[in-house]
Amino acid sequence: MLSRKADYGVRAMVDIARQPPSTRVIVADVAKRQNIPAFYLAKIMPLLARAGLVRTSLGASGGIALAAPADQISLLQIIQAIDGPFALNRCSH
Repeated sequence: MLSRKADYGVRAMVDIARQPPSTRVIVADVAKRQNIPAFYLAKIMPLLARAGLVRTSLGASGGIALAAPADQISLLQIIQAIDGPFALNRCSH
């Protein structure tokens, strides 16, 4: 089963991907559109950034943007960035 944190991360990534290319979005705006607690999403974004899936920047023109085109980011990458490696069953290990 997908963790709540991974679910929120996937929903946030889809939301960011739906924005015009190279658009930087604000975490609070994504949280509001996706009905995710902003403080919780703010803890998830650094995980996605460390995995190289999003870029973050501070300042007046700051925000979050995808680090690669959306079609080059997989669902598995997002989930593993948040929850770590996983297997579908014991035999997969």
